[in-house]
Amino acid sequence: MTVLTSIRARLPSRNWSIFWGLTSSLSGAACYDKYQLGQVRAELDQATAALRNEICKPTDTPRRIRVYVAPTHWGRYWFKEYVKPVFDAAALDYEILEPKVAGQVRDSVRELLWTGKDEHRARAASGHKYSPFTPPTPILERDKFDAGEGLVAVGPNAWREVLRGVSEGCLAERPPAPPPTPESTPSTTDAATDDPAAAKTAKADHLPPPPPLDLSCHNIPTFPLPPLGFITARQQAGWTGFPSRIYHWFTERYTAREVGYEALAIALGRVRPFNIQTDPARGAKDIYVHDDWEQRHKDVVQDVQVPGSVADRLYMYQ
Repeated sequence: MTVLTSIRARLPSRNWSIFWGLTSSLSGAACYDKYQLGQVRAELDQATAALRNEICKPTDTPRRIRVYVAPTHWGRYWFKEYVKPVFDAAALDYEILEPKVAGQVRDSVRELLWTGKDEHRARAASGHKYSPFTPPTPILERDKFDAGEGLVAVGPNAWREVLRGVSEGCLAERPPAPPPTPESTPSTTDAATDDPAAAKTAKADHLPPPPPLDLSCHNIPTFPLPPLGFITARQQAGWTGFPSRIYHWFTERYTAREVGYEALAIALGRVRPFNIQTDPARGAKDIYVHDDWEQRHKDVVQDVQVPGSVADRLYMYQ
């Protein structure tokens, strides 16, 4: 009895046992997840070794893509943590475009396709004849549109805007620029007191909505369209996303594997035909709309119906 009493006196109390048991369990789960996360990143790094070790000619340039990140903190976080390491390890050149409000991704993609149409018409109108000694364009100039530069969307909102921009850019032509409107000259007092940024925002809010586009299958360009890519990014802000954030602390390895292999498919450059049934709905369960958005911003991220004439010419990274 003396020995048992001595051992019992040395054991922690019930409350301390619960505390240390819970703390050690959570710490062990977090450490195990970090270890597995390192294994996943090492696996992805090994998968991209062939790309970064490939010997290029002096005239070759790295493959380039355009990445549209959803205008949220979580879109930036997912790209930095899970997508950027894969692109960097694969020696892939990319340009990041992060809009401030909904609708800017759609406008950027649409403008890119309209620029491609203008460059294609200018090239055809120039009547340039092939010569091995004369390049078709000046050496120091580069076309703004390149069909080899894929369009990658990070997040479901950006993905729907990319699809909407591709559809409108193919089926419509760039509308003519509106005539300049006379502006009243502000007084010196107003200029000194008003905030320039606030004045610019107020001016943009009072602009009339643009006229509807004339969509027609006859406007579809004859040149190839850039391949498209989708990368998962979930919005986890607010009280509704707090449980998923807690779960994410101990299961980050699953997210890194899911998103990392989506980025790896884009880095490898393998494509497949666009599936008009399933591809437009990718990430539909993760779509988010803020209550304080204007109606025109909410309409941009609604369901997208890609016309068959456009979908037949699209390709997806796989």
